Amino acid sequence: MDEIKKPLQQGVDPPVEDSINPSLSFTDIIKERAFIGDTPVETIYESIQKQFEDYINMEDNTNYVDVFYKQLMLSYDKVNNDDSEEHPTEIREVLNVIHQEFTDFMQELFSTRLTITIPELEGESILSEDLEFIIRRLYEFFILGARNNFKSVIATDVRSAIENIGDNDDEYFKKLQELMDRYSPLLTTMTPTTFLKYRGDQEVYDLFENGMVAGNFLRKYSPKLYQNDEFLVDLTNYITMIHQFKKDLVDSNTMEPNKNNIIKPNGV
Repeated sequence: MDEIKKPLQQGVDPPVEDSINPSLSFTDIIKERAFIGDTPVETIYESIQKQFEDYINMEDNTNYVDVFYKQLMLSYDKVNNDDSEEHPTEIREVLNVIHQEFTDFMQELFSTRLTITIPELEGESILSEDLEFIIRRLYEFFILGARNNFKSVIATDVRSAIENIGDNDDEYFKKLQELMDRYSPLLTTMTPTTFLKYRGDQEVYDLFENGMVAGNFLRKYSPKLYQNDEFLVDLTNYITMIHQFKKDLVDSNTMEPNKNNIIKPNGV
């Protein structure tokens, strides 16, 4: 027979075992108070996870890494400046745990989704501010900037193959279609170094060049053109626009000047 709980007497505090969810640890209880901000840490995790799963078509492009670090900083500031806080040491410890868990979470995503690692994490020799910078830049570049990355890199890679095609539209689009097949599902026509050079992001390039980040991200990083028809059309239009612009520019530079329109100096 289930035990019937007695009603609490008015003005009497409930016993500890009744007031605290037994499934929650002390750390969990402190965590609910420690990490402040409009976005719960669980929501941040879930949102970043979704962005990594589909960086080509993500509907929410909020910078959740920035959200996390800003709220973490506010949380530290609050406990450091609140003289009325009864458990400042415990809250700081919990915030340290939250920070480490987030670092581990991001490192796992970089590893599983992009096959890249931050080698110095293993030796714990990397400064906290350097680590934050690396996580921010990798996330912003590879995830939030994914569509622009592939558009820019693929357009650069195919430029030499289509620049000498004449005015025959059928020939041009046939050739372009053949070239697009080379980038699905993976980009196999270049190395990661070439990809980064094509993209032109010096900060990310330096992270790899200096050994702060390691790994061949092209093993998994993909525009997935075979299942993203909308992006394939967008990419094709982008390449065609650039091709036409450069063709018009070349044509205008090779045209002979109209002598009748040359302005002559006074007295000539």
